[in-house]
Amino acid sequence: MDRHHRKTIELLGSLAISDSRKPEDAAATLSFIRSPENAKRLSIDATRVALGGHSMGGWVTAETLAHDSNLLGAVIISAGDFGAIGLRAQQNREAVIAAMSGQQRIPCGVTGESMANELKDHGKDWSFKTLAPELIHRNLLVLYSNDFVRLIPWNSSKMSRPQVVRRSP
Repeated sequence: MDRHHRKTIELLGSLAISDSRKPEDAAATLSFIRSPENAKRLSIDATRVALGGHSMGGWVTAETLAHDSNLLGAVIISAGDFGAIGLRAQQNREAVIAAMSGQQRIPCGVTGESMANELKDHGKDWSFKTLAPELIHRNLLVLYSNDFVRLIPWNSSKMSRPQVVRRSP
């Protein structure tokens, strides 16, 4: 999917968080590899598919795992909690604009302000806290790095608390 998103940026010239349709792209990719003809051609056991992602891909992975009961499990690495960022934007929009503006890879046509506004509008919907009840009984490995935690205080480190990733017996 990463190549697809790079191509999207080249074609459209701008890319915001929801405009990228990342969760929908993940669902479409899973649908593609699960189709019997593609699974056979790609030698994939469609009943044993897991997903992994880093940063925004980690958020997409968590969203996808929460809504796709057929996934075997998932790994998220230093996932950004975009909902938490949005909730923070509701409290202190200027701080989020500054943090978003300081990102190294902002797509063409997207600003820290436009990202902060979009995140603010979707704070509750996109938060790990909202996803947690859907993930608690799923196979989920959460990894995060200390450098990411220091740079962006809205991250997956809180997901690693036992009440979030605990599995039922």
